[in-house]
Amino acid sequence: MRSFWSSSRDEKQQRVRRLASRGRSGLVELWRRYGWVAIGTYASLYVVTLGSVFAVFHFDVVEPELIVGDPRVAVEKIIRFIQKQEEHVPGLAMVEPYLEVLRDRPVATDLALAWLTAKLTEPARMLLTIGLTPRLARLAGRVPPPEEQEPEERDKTRADW
Repeated sequence: MRSFWSSSRDEKQQRVRRLASRGRSGLVELWRRYGWVAIGTYASLYVVTLGSVFAVFHFDVVEPELIVGDPRVAVEKIIRFIQKQEEHVPGLAMVEPYLEVLRDRPVATDLALAWLTAKLTEPARMLLTIGLTPRLARLAGRVPPPEEQEPEERDKTRADW
């Protein structure tokens, strides 16, 4: 079997598509089996990540320059990007007054940089959600019904919990 890097471009694209569809079906299955426990797990991980990264930037535990370079340059890039999108997204013009807040207030800058950094952690948070949800569902007493049941019975049982 050839490695991913020595495969042809078409083989790589097919492999990536297979992995992406498997991941998508895994998320659908996670939602189907665990419902709000999965959503709560993901949301909790997101809030903890965003809050932690904000605190790290805001209290100078780590200088933002280590992650995004010069924060002023990063903020200007964000502002320019949003302004370029205004022609494609008509309602975006109402955001314009808030863009100046990014320039003027360090807390807003820290929050914007924390949000960008949290976006970079998306794949890791999704993997953690997939791994933690079944365990948290068991701890919460929200174990899904067994797969052997007929779909109608499974849906009835799921509606009860």
